[in-house]
Amino acid sequence: VRRKVSVVSHETFLYDNLTLYENLKFYGRMYDVPDLDYRISEVVSQIQLESRLYDQLGTLSRGLQQRASIARAVIQNPSIMLLDEPEVGLDPHGIIMMRNMLDTIAHPGRTVVMTTHNLEQGLDLGNKVVILNKGELVYEAFKHEIEIENFRKIYDHYTGMSK
Repeated sequence: VRRKVSVVSHETFLYDNLTLYENLKFYGRMYDVPDLDYRISEVVSQIQLESRLYDQLGTLSRGLQQRASIARAVIQNPSIMLLDEPEVGLDPHGIIMMRNMLDTIAHPGRTVVMTTHNLEQGLDLGNKVVILNKGELVYEAFKHEIEIENFRKIYDHYTGMSK
């Protein structure tokens, strides 16, 4: 199961005392990634950190560590990705990079579940929207069923923000 699922969250799940390369090599070996050096080069290019490949993770900014976390999450080409506010710590350029990466990995057979408080980004990236309130599913719709300009009102209504 672990080979099919990956997670991006507030915690990077990376080792600060290892370089980006060493971290990706470790996770790639753990997941038996074929042609690992090529795959590392590929994901590092996608996150645009080629120049930081041999820097210790602990020396990188929070945003660069989040990019590294995204690389770690896609190294094994998972079937299921769980993204818990993956944009946290990213600058505008990093958010664009993340969106481009999500576009390139989206394909039939892969499920991406993302939580975000950025409603516009969530609607833009997703094809199905669910709203949870206190752990309960209170709203569910496909993107094409939603009038984007009214979604803020829908969200506020179901989360109690409209009171």
